[in-house]
Amino acid sequence: MSYWLIAENDIEDLYVNVWCWGATMPLIHQSNILEPDVEVFGEQMVIAKVDSCIKLADWLELNILTNLPDGSRIKQSGMITNEPDDGTFHRDDLAENYSVDREWLLQFISFLRECGGFYTLG
Repeated sequence: MSYWLIAENDIEDLYVNVWCWGATMPLIHQSNILEPDVEVFGEQMVIAKVDSCIKLADWLELNILTNLPDGSRIKQSGMITNEPDDGTFHRDDLAENYSVDREWLLQFISFLRECGGFYTLG
């Protein structure tokens, strides 16, 4: 499963797998930038306007990236680990399957700054 973040302007849309998006959504919620600029439908669907995208990019850089060393990742629970994701499917604790690394967050932040707003398809 995957999601496409569809940009409102002419940049390339961003593809993200369900495991990364499932750990990105809690960060979006944590930012408190959801209202009134961002609408969330269900657990994973988002429509974001340009102003909220810029605010979210700034927030992610200041509050998440500064605490996320190279080679580490943040789990859906918010815990930071330097253990690499080995691809194991954790049936006993599904939340363990969701995480984002610094590389994904940098890509997402860049997308947020350039997209002019976006919506998700998945």
